[in-house]
Amino acid sequence: MYPDLQIEERAIGLYGLEDLEDTDERLANLLEINSLSHDGYLSPERDNVETMTRPIGQEKAFGQFGLMLGALGPLSIGGKVFATAGNFNSDQLWFLFLFLAATTLTSTVGYFTGKVVGNLAAATNKFRLLSAIPLLFLIGAVWGAVSGFAGGLLLLLIGSIFGGIIGAAFGGLATLIFGILYRQFHVAGSIERRYFLPFAFGTTIVLCAVILGL
Repeated sequence: MYPDLQIEERAIGLYGLEDLEDTDERLANLLEINSLSHDGYLSPERDNVETMTRPIGQEKAFGQFGLMLGALGPLSIGGKVFATAGNFNSDQLWFLFLFLAATTLTSTVGYFTGKVVGNLAAATNKFRLLSAIPLLFLIGAVWGAVSGFAGGLLLLLIGSIFGGIIGAAFGGLATLIFGILYRQFHVAGSIERRYFLPFAFGTTIVLCAVILGL
């Protein structure tokens, strides 16, 4: 009733099964390569970091930048104020001592909070530059306000309010400029020292020169 079915038998070698002998070894090699790629060992970005001569991580970089801002910023303001004050009397010398102590406190706070700011600034890298600009300014403004307010505590309430306002403006502009430069030259969050130093000092000195009216 049913036609006879003919089944053709083919040698195993025609299906390529003779190549299965090395399959386990090849699979193990592929899994190892995939694991290394996930860990970043084969990524060009990691290779670039490892070839850096003197890399600085983002926390350390922004911490040192905060130290510069907290020291040179208030000193430029104080230098302008005392330069116009004329001769010093005993009261003014006492105020100068408090001002130097406040500057030390401002720079210390700027250094330690700068480590947090570095992580926040790095988080803006996932946004386009135009979207990151207001975020960098806001981060820097809060950073400067906190540092300036802390340093101004040694100069009573008026000093804290004044320090917070000046610190917010100074820190906002400084972080915006430095953050954009850092964004363009960092590799996996690290930057070469030869780039960091001119960026950090250049940004700070330019803003201090604006305060001094140079």
